[in-house]
Amino acid sequence: MKKITFTHVSVVALASLTAFTGMKTYFLNADMNEIQIAVDSIEIPKIANDDDLANFFSTYIAATGYKPTTLKTPEQISESNKSTLEQPSPTNDRVYGNINAPFLLIHYSDFECPYCGQGFPELLDFVDSSGGNVALVFKHTLGHGQRSLYLSTLTECAYEQKGNYGFFEVAKFIFDSQRSGGFSTPIAQLASSYSLDETAFQSCVNSNSSNAKILFDTQEAIGLNFDRTPSTIVSYQEKAVPLQGAVPLNEIKAVMGQLTQVN
Repeated sequence: MKKITFTHVSVVALASLTAFTGMKTYFLNADMNEIQIAVDSIEIPKIANDDDLANFFSTYIAATGYKPTTLKTPEQISESNKSTLEQPSPTNDRVYGNINAPFLLIHYSDFECPYCGQGFPELLDFVDSSGGNVALVFKHTLGHGQRSLYLSTLTECAYEQKGNYGFFEVAKFIFDSQRSGGFSTPIAQLASSYSLDETAFQSCVNSNSSNAKILFDTQEAIGLNFDRTPSTIVSYQEKAVPLQGAVPLNEIKAVMGQLTQVN
């Protein structure tokens, strides 16, 4: 596989992105120290420059097996696609949409981050309307210590039973709860609402069995020098642009368009 090329699109485009993220960004706060010891046990190199970034992403793409191959019908959170979405992702990532889509939005997000919650439904709608051309890859980024870890754990335990379908159902519910006073749903009620086995769900939450995946994602974000949420890598074939902080969907689309023009 060819080396991934990180593209800074254009000076004008980057300047506008930087200006926006400076105004509307959620920085990782001091609570992250609560999980730093566990995160530090996962070895992912710190990224120092653009070459390191390109090498890291090239390795990441090879390891997860992403390839822009023949398009398939996009997966959505709907009953008609439920059986497909319940299958675990072959990459061990949480993928919404066609895993073989030419465009990937690798999205580093925190369930306690208000801007993450605001933009999440729009990203899902964008994938749904893309005709299989765009997929969203969700990456946990723990910006609020144990509270973030708990909410991420709920989504991972839903994934354990119902694959990507369960993961994104619960993720959407948690983000939706932000707009109505915050998430406070008891585990038994959450399990019942999404047809999860309550005993297995509670056992998964108590066991911390999903911590390795969650902490790996978080350390990956740290290694990429993402210090705010949400942050997104826009990937097209073997090219990618990292966008730090909250970026409006129209800006993401503009970057996607420019990536198709880069040789």
